[in-house]
Amino acid sequence: MGMWCPAFAGSLLPTPMGSPVADQAAPSMRTAARTLSAAFNTVLALTALSAPAAEAAEAWAEQKVSAADGSPGDNFGCSLAISGDTAVIGAYVATVDHPAQGAVYVYTRADGAWTPTQKLVAADGAELDQFGEAIALDGDTLLISANGAHVGGGRFAGAVYVFTRGGDGVWSETQKLTAGDAAEYDNFGWSVALSGTTALIGAPYADVAGRSDQGAAYVFSLAGGNWSEVAKLAATDGAADEHFGRAVAIEGQAALIGAADATVDGNAAQGATYAFDESGGVWHESQKLAGSGGAAFDGYGQAVAISGDAALIGAPLKEVAYVLVRADGLWQERQLLAGSDAPDNTRYFGYALDLEGAQAIVGAFDVDVDGRQYQGAAYVFDLDGGAWAETRRLVASDGAAHENFGLAVGISSGVALAGAYHAGVGAHAEQGAAYFYAAGDAIFADGFDGSLRDARSLAQRAR
Repeated sequence: MGMWCPAFAGSLLPTPMGSPVADQAAPSMRTAARTLSAAFNTVLALTALSAPAAEAAEAWAEQKVSAADGSPGDNFGCSLAISGDTAVIGAYVATVDHPAQGAVYVYTRADGAWTPTQKLVAADGAELDQFGEAIALDGDTLLISANGAHVGGGRFAGAVYVFTRGGDGVWSETQKLTAGDAAEYDNFGWSVALSGTTALIGAPYADVAGRSDQGAAYVFSLAGGNWSEVAKLAATDGAADEHFGRAVAIEGQAALIGAADATVDGNAAQGATYAFDESGGVWHESQKLAGSGGAAFDGYGQAVAISGDAALIGAPLKEVAYVLVRADGLWQERQLLAGSDAPDNTRYFGYALDLEGAQAIVGAFDVDVDGRQYQGAAYVFDLDGGAWAETRRLVASDGAAHENFGLAVGISSGVALAGAYHAGVGAHAEQGAAYFYAAGDAIFADGFDGSLRDARSLAQRAR
């Protein structure tokens, strides 16, 4: 699974850096070059993860990571993906050979500790490509988007790069994907999802049948070692400015595509999510979901995730996430999730989320912590007895105001990962950081500095 990063996190509807407004800011970006062989930095700490019902629960270890070759404004942690013992973290405005070219960092887990192993960049990277805008990981295949890439002369048409991991553990770029009908400012690659030999790529600013920014999503299939476009998906009832493709999820023959700005029953930007199914090689729209109790500007469909016959859909301005279960081929709403400190302090809960089996994580990047505005938090939910319940609330042990922890989140094999893309690192403002969490203290290993703190005192401080 993976997450994408917005150009500006202060709004539910972030302005793409490829817009004329955002382009005006480009000259101020950093121009220092750096090499692929730059060193990495890893910082470790231990914290308790708190929720009212979890303060007495087992403490989880926290490992903080950041790029040692990072610079101010890189936004490391704006996107991420985690699967088993591999995690990938994006820094989509990092300068490589060009400003805002973007880079992605790979971490692997051994003996409980996460270690940086590789830095990835696009072979043909260029200024403002934003490589690392969105990431999807499945097995030995990795998708990394560069939604700002020029295609056929069109700015911000967007591209997605395929990387594969060899037997030696090294990731190599194997293919560059673009839309067959690529156009300027489509932002192809704003969101990406991957399931086996099928990739789903969102282009939320694509025009459809003359409707500006209706949005589309593209299906690519792997055959004979080559990825090729096999379908272009759009909402059958789509309208202009709905941004279908803002979020995508896929597993097997089922896909969910969010259109967080869709008007529903006259409610502007209530949002909708469209279910698609594949049969006989053909993808077809099977259901439109809007969420119970919906209202204008809920943003339903801002984030989506699928795991088996369960799904999560975020509505961050309603500050909830919807749990759905698929039965007889149809998605049915089952439960509404909210943070333990709702309704007073869960701003943008549901802006980011992930789901794996009986565990889910939901980010709320604008939450205040101990008076520190917009530090951010993430909430872990476990499925027990058919119902989901919050089991811990994650906050960075060294968090500060305006760091936006939880803008991107992931969970896999009992490990939670949250990005704080505006975190300062040393003297570097908004370089960004990411935090791993796992039960117990096995995350510590020789060669890393760490300190143990009393779990209950930390839990109380985090609240």
